[in-house]
Amino acid sequence: MLRVGFYKWWIITGCMALLQNIAAQSTGNYVSLQQILKGVQANYELIKAQGSLVQAKQAAVKATNMQRLPQLNTMLEGDVASNNNVEGTYLTFGMIPTVTSGVRAQSKLDPTGGDAAFAGINWEAVNFGGYKARENLAKQDLLVQINTLARTEYDLNGIASIYYLELLRLTELEKIQQDNVDRLEKLKTSIVALVKTGVRPG
Repeated sequence: MLRVGFYKWWIITGCMALLQNIAAQSTGNYVSLQQILKGVQANYELIKAQGSLVQAKQAAVKATNMQRLPQLNTMLEGDVASNNNVEGTYLTFGMIPTVTSGVRAQSKLDPTGGDAAFAGINWEAVNFGGYKARENLAKQDLLVQINTLARTEYDLNGIASIYYLELLRLTELEKIQQDNVDRLEKLKTSIVALVKTGVRPG
């Protein structure tokens, strides 16, 4: 009931706006239920959001499948330092120590530098079912999101159909009432004509 109450206002507003829009473009024909349902599914924000979540879960499944592939790691290191009478090397920014030398009798502050590049492959060939477990989890997350979207579309279709049928009932009721008004107008015209001509006394 809470879900129906949540959708109620948006469905009524959307159906009325869509009916007016299509009716303005049509030649007086009824708007079909399929047009209403397509309009609701194309314009309702919750369905758009859940459709985006389905696409995100699909991308997550693909990313999880790619985790089996080896990873290429690259690194480029550049160092600049000077020897100022410090014992041993210093300013080691990464894997490679700097090109400074050891202790000297006199501090030498002239800068010296060097660089190195590395590349390596990281591949976990066997992880005792970890890959398969992550893939199954991603697929189940995708399935849950697809079912959530399908349930939302089902609920919206049911609510839209109810209000569409109610609109049709009100339209037919309006036609019946208009027919009654027309019949009474004709009856009134007939009575007035009979009275004026003297066939029936006033």
